[in-house]
Amino acid sequence: MIFSIFIYSLVFLLIVCSVKVVVITVTENKLAEENNQLISHKIKVELIEAETNKQHIKLVNDLNESLNWRIFKVFEEMILLQEFVFKKHFN
Repeated sequence: MIFSIFIYSLVFLLIVCSVKVVVITVTENKLAEENNQLISHKIKVELIEAETNKQHIKLVNDLNESLNWRIFKVFEEMILLQEFVFKKHFN
């Protein structure tokens, strides 16, 4: 009688431990899947940010190039104006 109660108790503990292991494993798998989704989302966000930064850099470079061209044209006009004034003054 006592021996059978002992055996039933051991079987019950074995079942409880098995269920706990299964629950822990399932929970770990769900957490790992959520973690993978978060990492995937973070990578997508970083790629979008990198593309946005790349577009901003291109825009700044284009604006800088345009500004440099305009400054060059202003200096060119100043030189032509100086030549014109010099010719008018000394001729």
